Amino acid sequence: MLRAEGEVIRVEGNKALLRKGKRKFEMGLGALLLWEAFKEGATVEEVRAQIIALTGMSRDEAERIVHEFVSIGMKSGLIVAPSP
Repeated sequence: MLRAEGEVIRVEGNKALLRKGKRKFEMGLGALLLWEAFKEGATVEEVRAQIIALTGMSRDEAERIVHEFVSIGMKSGLIVAPSP
């Protein structure tokens, strides 16, 4: 299961500022909701289902959004895979 790391420093307007270690990251509120779901222990499938339920978008589109978010999150270190 993937998990989110870091902490929210500030939410202002439609942007959030997160920190992990000495690095800071800015993201929109939609991305923040995805990050928080992973922080709370949601699986990829649960996050995708939440997107579909909240927005009514197609499964393929929701899957693409989650995949892209996870890919970017893993590159930045805000999303990590469990150690074996």
